[in-house]
Amino acid sequence: MAYLIKRTSHFTDELKFTTDSGEVVACIPVDLDIDRIAQDLYKRYFDLIHVQQETAKLQVHEQTPEALAAQMEKLNGTVAALYHLLFGEENTSRMLAFFDGNYTELLAQTYPYLVDVVIPAIRERADARKKELLAKQRKIKWRR
Repeated sequence: MAYLIKRTSHFTDELKFTTDSGEVVACIPVDLDIDRIAQDLYKRYFDLIHVQQETAKLQVHEQTPEALAAQMEKLNGTVAALYHLLFGEENTSRMLAFFDGNYTELLAQTYPYLVDVVIPAIRERADARKKELLAKQRKIKWRR
């Protein structure tokens, strides 16, 4: 009897960027190897949340233009790191070009996709992986 080994499939999707009139001007393919990027994704996602919180505090408490500019640069770098992981450098550049280099607008428009689609897909994959490993462990225990 042969033992079957298979690879898990990637999460695939497509983001369509449209003008105000609904004309599609860019399609960004999404092809994620969730098992490979999950740990880095969570780290970068939490980095983003942390920097967003810092930015909000800074905007309330400190109004110096230099401090705000430095914080916005930090936010832009954090967004870029997350999006490079998810979409690759080329596709991130295409997305930024669509938003004329505005990281804030890029994040505002794509954040719901991250929270409603990508993060749940990762959680679903992690849950399935845990169940699969537990089932295999149970099989091994029964064979002893």
